[in-house]
Amino acid sequence: MAYKHGVYNTEQATSLTVPIQGIAGLQVIFGTAPIHLAKDPAAAVNTPKLVYSYKEAVEAVGYSDDFENFTLCQSISACFQVFNVAPIILVNVLDPNKAAHVTQNQAESCDVVDGVVLYDKKYVLLNTLAVKNGSATLVAGSDYEAAHEDDGSVAITLLSTAAETEQKMKGIAVMYVGEDLDVLLELCDRIVVLCGGQVSGVVDARTADKRQIGALMTRMEGGKTDE
Repeated sequence: MAYKHGVYNTEQATSLTVPIQGIAGLQVIFGTAPIHLAKDPAAAVNTPKLVYSYKEAVEAVGYSDDFENFTLCQSISACFQVFNVAPIILVNVLDPNKAAHVTQNQAESCDVVDGVVLYDKKYVLLNTLAVKNGSATLVAGSDYEAAHEDDGSVAITLLSTAAETEQKMKGIAVMYVGEDLDVLLELCDRIVVLCGGQVSGVVDARTADKRQIGALMTRMEGGKTDE
């Protein structure tokens, strides 16, 4: 059997289509874009963005199938999803600093479900979102995280016990249901432990520890309760 010396390579066909790079003319497209979905909304206003791919376009100005309200997205779809033409220059003229281009939403109360708040408003600029619990203003990144859902609403995930703590300071009773013992011990005054659908004990969170609560959660011997 013959043995080949040296380095050899082979080419394997892929399903990827190579974009057609224009050299005779470059599209410069002006329109509106959903910059609330862009990686950096402030940098996407009235600034030419040279993009070579769909991913770069989405990061630069955002993307939505709502072509009526966001006209740049139709060009993005046509160039990168239909005809594979690149590069293009996108210029978004939707400016959140202009009063005529924005809507000021009024403050409203929202329910917390399993530590998540759904704010049912579209086109929200997350850097302008103010989240409060009572008089306490929550801090993005430490108290909560906000992200756009597929339907356009905003999901606000609580990361701390700031909301419940504020209510406790006002003397309002708060019932918190959870299984994270660290959070329960930090948040609660008294903890009711359930096992098998029944109450297996009530403990004082100021003096209890995770081992004691864990024993009640599994009905192990040695778990003491406070009446």
